Amino acid sequence: MLPNVSRDLRWISNDNECEPSKNYNSSYYCLLFTQLFSPPSTNTGTHIVPSQAGLLTTIGYELGKERGTVYALEGSVAIGGRLIQWLRDNLGLFENAADVETFARKCESAGDVTLVPAFQGLFAPYWRSDALASLSGMTLQAGKPEICRASLEAVAFQVSDIISAMGKDGVPVTQLKTDGGMTSNSLLMQIQSDLLNVPVAKAKMQESTALGAAIAAGLGGKVFKDLDQVKGICSSKYGYEVYNPKMDPATRDAALARWKKAVRKTYDEGEEKEASAGSAAANGGSKL
Repeated sequence: MLPNVSRDLRWISNDNECEPSKNYNSSYYCLLFTQLFSPPSTNTGTHIVPSQAGLLTTIGYELGKERGTVYALEGSVAIGGRLIQWLRDNLGLFENAADVETFARKCESAGDVTLVPAFQGLFAPYWRSDALASLSGMTLQAGKPEICRASLEAVAFQVSDIISAMGKDGVPVTQLKTDGGMTSNSLLMQIQSDLLNVPVAKAKMQESTALGAAIAAGLGGKVFKDLDQVKGICSSKYGYEVYNPKMDPATRDAALARWKKAVRKTYDEGEEKEASAGSAAANGGSKL
């Protein structure tokens, strides 16, 4: 039986470090690290930063009332890893999710092929429920490798949008620490670093949700003396594999511009459809 953890213990990190995070209430204990392509968040310390760039201001954690509440900026992504499942289950492009990297590596570039996975609209920082998923830039030369690579890029592009929004809110990110199942995809980690132009540190301990729950229980049950002891244990037992950016600025700028253009089309088309439907209804009504 796990001991009760006081209030909200959601995140353990050094101040001013950017970490990916999910929100968990006290009934589910805490995470030490969480998935990269579920919502990433950055620790803003005890200072509440109201977002002006489409993010959410949230509680990060509290380690006892005497320490004060630590807040964070958070961005929600509707479709991340689920996109790879869609390629596998709906399109049948491969049998195992891990195969997406194998096929994506068969091409050096996705070219202009861009996939925006707005199957459930777009979340942060756009918040467009009317957005429609799209696959654009296809040519006769494009095939499975380009679609697989474009899918990995789509995950990284969405994270880049959120990190960019954090910068606009005055919380610049100089390194991104990641964990979770998708971090086993080395190509994705490199793409992410290239698009962000910052180092990406992949945790060697992927299943950090379980680790975070154990740490929260240990702190609540006085198994650990204090947070410094926990940090020492984690530092000695778990490390990171770091991916550094290799993409030149011109290529990065072109890729980000291509993504922005594709994203705009997903809701511009939705608006056009609504306008067309409204016009058709109006015309139909005038004929009666």
